[in-house]
Amino acid sequence: ADSDFFIGRYNGEVSYSNADESKSNDNGHVQVVKVGDKYNFLFSDSIPDITGVEFEKNENTAVMIGSSGTHYIRINASKLTILYLKDGATWRSNAYR
Repeated sequence: ADSDFFIGRYNGEVSYSNADESKSNDNGHVQVVKVGDKYNFLFSDSIPDITGVEFEKNENTAVMIGSSGTHYIRINASKLTILYLKDGATWRSNAYR
């Protein structure tokens, strides 16, 4: 499989929260961009980006290296699922293309 099969825009639910703010949109998007051998997730709705993510890839799906119950990005050609907690903030996405 092409290792960059999941580059592009995924449309759907996006949200972000921290101690000071909360943002969500059921019709948002996440743009997936490759920079070197890492990936950046660029969110709509002024949600901060997630950058510098490395993946373990198999034939049709990629899962973030270091995934756990509170730190998870899974992507394939048609769906992007994010639950990412860092520094007191939480990002979520359930998006499709």
